[in-house]
Amino acid sequence: MARGDITLFPLLGFGYNIVLSSRLRGGRSHPEPSRLNTFRIKGGMGGDFDLSERLFYRVSVLGAYRFLSRQTRDWADNNDRRDASGGFGVIVKVGVGFRL
Repeated sequence: MARGDITLFPLLGFGYNIVLSSRLRGGRSHPEPSRLNTFRIKGGMGGDFDLSERLFYRVSVLGAYRFLSRQTRDWADNNDRRDASGGFGVIVKVGVGFRL
């Protein structure tokens, strides 16, 4: 690859946040931290931008949808909250790479 070349590629994936411990107000431990775990679906685009034959930088932009944790779903059900839903977010990453 020559300097100035650009390679674009699609990205699709998922993520899972695992909560191992948590604290409530007043310093009490949350009874079941695993109830706060969340799942995400991600999709977007990435690109490699060549700076030289061996050096490049990579940029990726992902949109992500986060599903509600079990704790939040239970809270919404117990409080008759029909408007509770997951949320959208954006993840931007920039890195430098070296080809061997």
